[in-house]
Amino acid sequence: MEFWRFLLSHMAAGAAAGGLTSILNYTQGLSKLSKIQLMKNNGKNSGFSKDRALRLYKGFSISVIGVMIYRSAYFGGYGTAKKVIFHGEKGSSFIGKYLVALGATSFAVLLSNPVDAVRRKIILKSENLQYKYALDCVRKLYNEEGLKAFVKGSRLSWISGIAASLNLVLYDGLQSLLFQKNVGI
Repeated sequence: MEFWRFLLSHMAAGAAAGGLTSILNYTQGLSKLSKIQLMKNNGKNSGFSKDRALRLYKGFSISVIGVMIYRSAYFGGYGTAKKVIFHGEKGSSFIGKYLVALGATSFAVLLSNPVDAVRRKIILKSENLQYKYALDCVRKLYNEEGLKAFVKGSRLSWISGIAASLNLVLYDGLQSLLFQKNVGI
């Protein structure tokens, strides 16, 4: 019972952090998308319209859901696996923690990549309004491309996961130095 409470609390904290940062940073992603659309139109700005604004926010909810899935597995998986593997021992090695972090990050990518693939498709195809909602996109993607549509881009996510894993371990080390304690274990 204690294990599940620990795991779920870490996952909930990760999901809350991911959801909040996604909400706060979504406008930055929208500005990048607007820039891409502008380049697509050879620099001609089609002007602002209510319809265009709604299309830009079409992928917002699926984006927040995807980030919450990723962050809950990322933080929850790392914190829990670290506690289970190292059993509260001080002096767990940097390499050991890094491998645990890499495993947690890989698991997070595996869980969240299908949602991310749907999000990318919804946002990129929002100009044509091809999808009514996220489940419609899932159905059409599966019918057109099969299961491989949901793993596209996962290699790049795993490569960026190398740095994300390092962030977890470096944060642990920094927290340990600043507060002179063995963190998270």
